[in-house]
Amino acid sequence: MINYSCNSHFIKHAEKQIEEEPLLKPMQKALDTFKEQRDKIARRWASNHTNARLEGLNSLFQSAKSRARGYRNVKTFISMIYMIGAPIQELLKDAIKA
Repeated sequence: MINYSCNSHFIKHAEKQIEEEPLLKPMQKALDTFKEQRDKIARRWASNHTNARLEGLNSLFQSAKSRARGYRNVKTFISMIYMIGAPIQELLKDAIKA
Protein backbone atom coordinates (compact mmCIF):
# COMPACT_ATOMS: atom_id res chain seq x y z
CA MET A 1 0.00 0.00 0.00
CA ILE A 2 1.27 3.47 -0.85
CA ASN A 3 1.76 5.69 2.16
CA TYR A 4 2.55 9.34 1.77
CA SER A 5 3.86 11.34 4.67
CA CYS A 6 1.73 14.25 5.79
CA ASN A 7 4.89 16.35 5.64
CA SER A 8 5.39 16.13 1.88
CA HIS A 9 6.99 19.05 0.07
CA PHE A 10 3.71 19.90 -1.70
CA ILE A 11 1.71 20.05 1.53
CA LYS A 12 4.39 22.09 3.32
CA HIS A 13 4.53 24.52 0.41
CA ALA A 14 0.73 24.84 0.24
CA GLU A 15 0.42 25.40 3.99
CA LYS A 16 3.10 28.08 3.86
CA GLN A 17 1.32 29.86 1.01
CA ILE A 18 -2.00 29.72 2.87
CA GLU A 19 -0.43 31.13 6.04
CA GLU A 20 1.21 34.01 4.20
CA GLU A 21 -1.77 35.06 2.08
CA PRO A 22 -5.10 35.85 3.83
CA LEU A 23 -7.03 35.48 0.57
CA LEU A 24 -6.03 31.81 0.43
CA LYS A 25 -7.47 30.95 3.88
CA PRO A 26 -10.56 29.25 2.31
CA MET A 27 -8.15 26.83 0.62
CA GLN A 28 -7.24 25.39 4.03
CA LYS A 29 -10.39 23.24 3.99
CA ALA A 30 -9.45 21.82 0.58
CA LEU A 31 -5.91 21.14 1.77
CA ASP A 32 -7.22 19.41 4.90
CA THR A 33 -9.48 17.23 2.75
CA PHE A 34 -6.53 16.39 0.51
CA LYS A 35 -4.41 15.42 3.52
CA GLU A 36 -7.20 13.21 4.91
CA GLN A 37 -7.82 11.47 1.57
CA ARG A 38 -4.29 11.35 0.14
CA ASP A 39 -3.89 7.57 0.56
CA LYS A 40 -7.17 6.94 -1.25
CA ILE A 41 -6.19 9.39 -3.99
CA ALA A 42 -2.84 7.64 -4.46
CA ARG A 43 -4.51 4.21 -4.53
CA ARG A 44 -6.91 5.41 -7.21
CA TRP A 45 -4.09 6.55 -9.47
CA ALA A 46 -2.10 3.36 -8.87
CA SER A 47 -5.13 1.18 -9.63
CA ASN A 48 -6.24 -0.13 -13.01
CA HIS A 49 -9.90 0.08 -12.01
CA THR A 50 -12.17 2.58 -13.70
CA ASN A 51 -15.78 3.58 -13.42
CA ALA A 52 -16.42 2.87 -17.11
CA ARG A 53 -19.02 0.20 -16.42
CA LEU A 54 -20.95 2.50 -14.09
CA GLU A 55 -20.80 5.27 -16.68
CA GLY A 56 -22.12 2.83 -19.28
CA LEU A 57 -25.02 1.85 -17.02
CA ASN A 58 -25.75 5.51 -16.30
CA SER A 59 -25.86 6.18 -20.04
CA LEU A 60 -28.31 3.32 -20.45
CA PHE A 61 -30.55 4.65 -17.67
CA GLN A 62 -30.47 8.19 -19.07
CA SER A 63 -31.40 6.91 -22.51
CA ALA A 64 -34.29 4.92 -21.10
CA LYS A 65 -35.39 7.91 -19.05
CA SER A 66 -35.55 10.14 -22.13
CA ARG A 67 -37.43 7.51 -24.15
CA ALA A 68 -39.87 6.71 -21.36
CA ARG A 69 -40.69 10.36 -20.73
CA GLY A 70 -44.31 10.82 -19.86
CA TYR A 71 -44.75 7.36 -18.40
CA ARG A 72 -45.69 7.43 -14.75
CA ASN A 73 -45.19 3.76 -14.12
CA VAL A 74 -41.91 2.44 -12.75
CA LYS A 75 -42.50 -0.89 -14.48
CA THR A 76 -42.57 0.89 -17.84
CA PHE A 77 -39.27 2.61 -17.06
CA ILE A 78 -37.68 -0.71 -16.10
CA SER A 79 -39.08 -2.34 -19.23
CA MET A 80 -37.56 0.46 -21.32
CA ILE A 81 -34.16 -0.16 -19.72
CA TYR A 82 -34.39 -3.85 -20.60
CA MET A 83 -35.49 -3.06 -24.16
CA ILE A 84 -32.58 -0.69 -24.71
CA GLY A 85 -29.93 -2.73 -22.92
CA ALA A 86 -30.90 -6.27 -23.87
CA PRO A 87 -28.82 -7.88 -26.62
CA ILE A 88 -31.99 -8.65 -28.61
CA GLN A 89 -30.11 -8.85 -31.92
CA GLU A 90 -27.91 -11.61 -30.55
CA LEU A 91 -30.91 -13.45 -29.14
CA LEU A 92 -32.71 -13.25 -32.49
CA LYS A 93 -29.64 -14.49 -34.36
CA ASP A 94 -29.41 -17.48 -32.01
CA ALA A 95 -33.14 -18.17 -32.40
CA ILE A 96 -32.95 -18.06 -36.20
CA LYS A 97 -29.93 -20.42 -36.28
CA ALA A 98 -31.68 -22.98 -34.08
